[in-house]
Amino acid sequence: LAVAKVSGTVTLDPTGNYTLIPADVLSSYSDAGVGVETVSMVPASVSCANLGLLTIIVTVTDYCGNQTIVTPQITVLQGTALLSPWVQGNTSPSANGTAVYSPCTNNGTFYLTTQGVSAPKVDVHDFVYQQLCGNGTVIVRLDDIQNGGWAGVMMRESNAPGAKAVYFKTRLYNPNVYIGYRTTTNGNMTNINQVIPLIHWMKIQRSGNSFMIYTSYNGTSWIRRYTTTVAMTNCINAGFFTENFVAGRTTTSWFDHAEVVGYLKTGEEVEAEKENSIKDAFEVSFYPNPANNQITIEAPENTETIKMMLISAEGVVVETKQFNSMEVIYNLQLIKPGVYLLRFERDGMVVNKRLIVM
Repeated sequence: LAVAKVSGTVTLDPTGNYTLIPADVLSSYSDAGVGVETVSMVPASVSCANLGLLTIIVTVTDYCGNQTIVTPQITVLQGTALLSPWVQGNTSPSANGTAVYSPCTNNGTFYLTTQGVSAPKVDVHDFVYQQLCGNGTVIVRLDDIQNGGWAGVMMRESNAPGAKAVYFKTRLYNPNVYIGYRTTTNGNMTNINQVIPLIHWMKIQRSGNSFMIYTSYNGTSWIRRYTTTVAMTNCINAGFFTENFVAGRTTTSWFDHAEVVGYLKTGEEVEAEKENSIKDAFEVSFYPNPANNQITIEAPENTETIKMMLISAEGVVVETKQFNSMEVIYNLQLIKPGVYLLRFERDGMVVNKRLIVM
C-alpha cells in the first residue's frame, strides 16, 4: 500500500459540525496489486470540541486485508456562514452591513457590522432575520457592542428603508433606550425614550396587529416595556439589527440565543417596579465610596467569574476586568475623578453600583 498524508484545514458548517473525507487527510493512496478497499478515519467527524490542531488516525485497507496506518494533522476552524433559516439584509445600501456566524461561541454567535446613520423616514440597519407569517415571537441576547451605535430586536414589513416597523434598541452602556414604530410606509419613525440600564435580553411578540416589547436581565423573567399597534401584512421579517450612531464609524454588535418562533413564547412576566430584584440576583459590594487610590470589592460566597465594567457618566466604558474570587482590590490611580457606574455581571445577571472617584 502506498499512502501519502496531507496536513490540511477543514471548516465547520453553521451547525458546528463537519464529516471528514479522505481528501481532507490524504493526498493520495493506492495499491498496485489488489486495490484499496476502505479508508477509515478516527474521528470520522469533527465539531466545536475539536477546534484547533487535531490528529486523525487513518487506516487504509486493501482487498487482502493489508493495512497502513498514518496520523496526519488537520486544523479545524469555525465557519462564517449564517445558520439557516437566518438571512442577512440591509435596510438601506448605505448601511454596508455584514453578518457572520460563529457556531462554537456561546452556542452560536452572530457578529454584525454597519455604517451610515438612520433618519426619521429612512432606516439604515444591518438586519439578520427570518420570515414570520402570522403571530410569533423574536428573542435575542445582545452580548456586546463596540464603537458606539445601537443594537436591538425588530419586526418589519419588509427590508425597504421606510417600511412599517417596530423595534427596541439599546446602546448597552448608556441607560437611554428607544422603542420605535412606524405605522405608515415611508412615514416618520416614532421613537419613545426609556431609561433602562444594561439591557441584554430583548423580545417582541406579535399578536395580529399588536406588538408587545419586553426586556429581561436573565432571559426567563420578562418585563413588558411597551405595546403598540401597527397594521402589517401577514408575512413580515423578524430578527435583530445593529445601527450606526456617528457618521464615519463602523459599529459592531454580537448577539446570541437568537430565535424566531411562530407562536407567543411566554415566560415569567414581572412588573417593572420589581426589576431591581431581578438585576440584583447576586450580592456584590465595595468600599470605600468615595474613593481615591483603590477600592475593595466583595462578592460573598462567589465561585464564578464576574465581569466588571467601569462606565463614565457619559456612557463610555473606561475599563473592563474579570475576577472569580470573593474579594479583590481594584486600583483607581489611573482613573480620573468623577462619578462612575460599576457594572457587575454574572450568568446574565447584572448589579449596578455608583462609584465616586475623588
